[in-house]
Parts: sequence; structure tokens; C-alpha cells
Amino acid sequence: MSTTAPEPRKSPASGAGGVGSEDGLWGLVLWSGSAWFSDWFYRRLQWSVSVKHKRLDVLQPHLTDGSWETLLLAIRAHLEKGLPLQAELEVRLPGGGSENWQVSGVVEHNIGGQPVYLACRMCLVKPRGL
Repeated sequence: MSTTAPEPRKSPASGAGGVGSEDGLWGLVLWSGSAWFSDWFYRRLQWSVSVKHKRLDVLQPHLTDGSWETLLLAIRAHLEKGLPLQAELEVRLPGGGSENWQVSGVVEHNIGGQPVYLACRMCLVKPRGL
């Protein structure tokens, strides 16, 4: 069995959102910690397209107090306990506003049963009453 981490994919796993989705797709290679983010994140967070973000922690400065911990705990519960990866996060937007995002995802395992890849999506939570 190879211990080399697979390269990040640019397509989601089943249930993580489809191509052309209005959601933000992202993935995390668990063995290496490398991540990728779809264009949705670059637009919403006004990231420069000349910089390719390759770590999950680039989201931390954009999350309000407690939301970063909520994300990490949701990932941990999914990996360790098999609970669904679902959480709502409050995100700080450039310019001072904020919005709520729903994160969901699914872990992929290698043939030996070890978790190797996390395929996820973020979607904007619509304000109640709309």
C-alpha cells in the first residue's frame, strides 16, 4: 500500500455538489493537509485569482468567533464517529458584512479503510422569510 497522498481532485464526491453548482466546492487531502477551493470562494471572499489557496486554514480569518471551531469539530465528528458532516458557519465578508454558510461533506476511504480525502461544499443559507 502506498503512503503517498493522492493529488487533490477538482471534482466533488457523490453528494458534495455537482458541476455548475451555485455552491462552493472544496476538498481536503487528509494525509497531506492540502486543499483546493472552487471559484465560488474566490468570488465571495474576493480572493485574488493569482493566488491559489491550498490550505484549509485560509478560511479561518473569514469565520466569526466560534465558527472555525465549529467547522473543525464537525470534520472531527465526521471522521471519528461517522456523524454527517453538516454545520452552519457565520462568515465575515470583505467590506464588513457577513452571511451564513452551510457546510456539508463526505469522507472517502482507501482500500484499507483509512480516511484519505474530504469532499465538501458550502452553500449560502438564505435568510428566513425569503
